[in-house]
Amino acid sequence: MENKLPDFEERPLHRVRPLIQGVFADHLISLTAHPKGHFRVIFHPDYFVLQDGEIQPSKSQWNTLKKKMKRRDRKIFIFRRFGFLTCGDINKEKHPESGMCCFLDFGFFAY
Repeated sequence: MENKLPDFEERPLHRVRPLIQGVFADHLISLTAHPKGHFRVIFHPDYFVLQDGEIQPSKSQWNTLKKKMKRRDRKIFIFRRFGFLTCGDINKEKHPESGMCCFLDFGFFAY
C-alpha cells in the first residue's frame, strides 16, 4: 500500500514565515519552500529544553511542538519524518556548536 501525501495549498513564503517565527522565535535557522506546496523549517536544537543526562528531545517534546504548530493554523499537515541533520553552511552565525540542527517538514491542506 502506497502512502500518498495530501494536496497542499500553495502559500508564498512571506505568508508562512510569520507563523514559523512565532513558533521558533530566535531558534529559527531557515525556512524553505519546496515544490508542491510544502516547506522545511530548520531550527536550533536549543529550542528543546532537555532534562539532565538527555542528549535528544523526547517524543513527547516533538509532539508538543507539532501541537503548537497546529494550534497556529488548523490546516497545517506535519510530515511523519522529522529529526536532525547536519547544519553545514546553512547559517554559520546561528548553527550550533555540534553542527547538528533540527528539521521538520510541513504543508497546508488544500481543502
